[in-house]
Amino acid sequence: MALIRPGDFPPFVVGVPPLSLAAIDHVTDTTIFYDGAFLGGGSACGSFTEQRVLARHTERATAVMLDGHARTYKCASQRSCTGDLFIQRTWKLWRISQGPYAGQLNMDGLR
Repeated sequence: MALIRPGDFPPFVVGVPPLSLAAIDHVTDTTIFYDGAFLGGGSACGSFTEQRVLARHTERATAVMLDGHARTYKCASQRSCTGDLFIQRTWKLWRISQGPYAGQLNMDGLR
């Protein structure tokens, strides 16, 4: 298994090899994917490239880590926002309250 970092895709075009799991310090604290959504670009919800965490299950968001294990994180409701002209919906924004992503609106990035 290997990780392709943002901006390095596709690796055969940009000439940067994928990152191996052995090269990552905290595979148990780095997410592959998590409960979230792209809430709309150019609005109070974020941009088209920003995925926001959605704590849909008892104020917790589920994430799958690079080592394959799943875990949940407690989240706190922040405020509501309305998407742009493509996504006309009101969303509740959540902030992660615990763990390596505490204080963030998403679980992006290597830990």
